[in-house]
Amino acid sequence: MRADATHPPPQGKQGSGDDPQPLSLITVPAFYRLQVLNNTGLTLPRGSSMVITPDNLSVTTNLDASDARIRFSVVTEPRHGKIRLAGISTQEFTASHLAQGLVEYEHESANYEETDEFRFRVYINTTTTDGVFRLQLYPESYWEPM
Repeated sequence: MRADATHPPPQGKQGSGDDPQPLSLITVPAFYRLQVLNNTGLTLPRGSSMVITPDNLSVTTNLDASDARIRFSVVTEPRHGKIRLAGISTQEFTASHLAQGLVEYEHESANYEETDEFRFRVYINTTTTDGVFRLQLYPESYWEPM
């Protein structure tokens, strides 16, 4: 945005007396940064569930926003499980929910797939960023000691 104005000449400067001098101001929109900081995914046994924590999924930003205002929206649901918030299937949660240990992935499929994923979008007001959270699924025998 550009704004033009005039102001009187500085005292004691040579010029044409009291003729106003042009002044132009240019403003630049603020640059807001929001990016995924941690996105480790999870490795879990088939048929189980596991809590997603900020160590697994978090963002960094230069915006002044509390964890409660950092919203995650599931854009594409996992194919072989559900995202749960306090035990209830959900498509939205906050960074505060992650910090409280309330968000989990629950594997629900009887198939022998080895991976799953969900796509998400993070919002702080109108600033957004996207990501993919990947899950590795292993049979129970993988977890048994040798």
